Amino acid sequence: MSAYVIKEVQNLNSDRAATMTVNGSLAAAKRCATKSQSFSGTVLKIENTRGVLIAYKQGGKWFSADNEWAHE
Repeated sequence: MSAYVIKEVQNLNSDRAATMTVNGSLAAAKRCATKSQSFSGTVLKIENTRGVLIAYKQGGKWFSADNEWAHE
């Protein structure tokens, strides 16, 4: 079981305080992020607890960040 930090930002290069933290699987974090999205056209970012980007949702589609450090 892992912890994931969810952020809703203006664009992929933006940063802000975490919207929420989810314990469980990455799929559960993606579902939770999608359900909690407040604004249309924003980017959802999922990071690990170290702040490394794991996945992001842009334009209605999830993408993997392909970071080798993401799942350590």
